[in-house]
This record gives sequence, structure tokens and C-alpha cells, in this order.
Amino acid sequence: MLESGDETLLMALERESLLGDMFHAGLLGYYGQLTAFGYIAGQQQGGHHYLAAGNGSFGYEPEVSYFFGIPRSVSGGGAVMNIPM
Repeated sequence: MLESGDETLLMALERESLLGDMFHAGLLGYYGQLTAFGYIAGQQQGGHHYLAAGNGSFGYEPEVSYFFGIPRSVSGGGAVMNIPM
């Protein structure tokens, strides 16, 4: 979509779809590495590796400062992963 240079496609591009695809790719990469390393470790030790939990979230979390429990200001944060193990 971005490489085409078509103005109508670029105007239809939404922040949620673009960031959602990037976060989804991050989770797929994490689970791909986890599965590969588990498989290699299982082969070396003569065992098997099974993925117990296959869900999680990967996203953006802003920095919130509180004043007596009430949000006072919001500033830039970072990417976070929440994957139960």
C-alpha cells in the first residue's frame, strides 16, 4: 500500500491498521523465536517443547503521571509486551 504511491490508497490508510500490523508482526516474531529455541533445546536434551499459552498483547503504553491517584499528565511512552508464561 505504501510503496504504490496511490493517493487514494494512502488517504484510506488508518493509524490503527498500520500500527496493528506492526504490533502483530512483533508478537509473531516473539512466538516464532520462542518456538524455534524451544525446539532446539528439546532436540539437544532429547525432549519436546509445546507452547502452553498462545496469547498475549504487544502495544504502545503512554507514560501517565498521577497526583493523588488522579491522572495529571500524559507523555510519550514506549512499546510493551504482556505475554503470560
